[in-house]
Amino acid sequence: MLAELIRRAQDENESVCDEVFEGELLTDENMSQIEFERVRFVKCRFEHCNFDHAAFYHGKFVNCDFSNCSFVGSYWKKMEIAGSKGNGARLSEAVFKECRIEESLFDYADFSQSSWEACAVGNSKFRESFWTEVKLKKVNFQAVDFCRSDFFKTRLAGIDFSGCIIDGIQISTGFAELRGIKIGLEQAVSLAGLLGAEVV
Repeated sequence: MLAELIRRAQDENESVCDEVFEGELLTDENMSQIEFERVRFVKCRFEHCNFDHAAFYHGKFVNCDFSNCSFVGSYWKKMEIAGSKGNGARLSEAVFKECRIEESLFDYADFSQSSWEACAVGNSKFRESFWTEVKLKKVNFQAVDFCRSDFFKTRLAGIDFSGCIIDGIQISTGFAELRGIKIGLEQAVSLAGLLGAEVV
């Protein structure tokens, strides 16, 4: 069903609207530049699919797996991602506005040069993910594991990481990314080693 609607949307240059897709499996499917409005994806699996420059509005991904898929330059507005896997996904230059991510996995995912505004991310893992030159505005992170993630040239001022794991994060040699960051005691001890300080 989903594959048929994708092809129709491409042929007729239409959006996919007000649909619920459950248990779908798509492999090597090209869904680039398609707009999805008020669409719910439930227990769907996408293997090596291309969502580059696609747009998602007012919908949900629930218990889905889109690991290693490409979402380069995609646009997300008022979307919810829950209980899903996006390990190794490519989301560089994507735009996220008023989105929510809960209990999901994005290890090794690439968010380089993406933009986030008024988003909430909680109880999720982003281990060894890439956040190079990302713009963050009014983003709330709670219980997120960013272990060994790369934040090179991403301004973290005002972002609260006090409830997150940031062990071994990668930043520039001048540590400019850390100015104004909000952290707790545990994170301060972790960052002390990064800065070459010794906690006694």
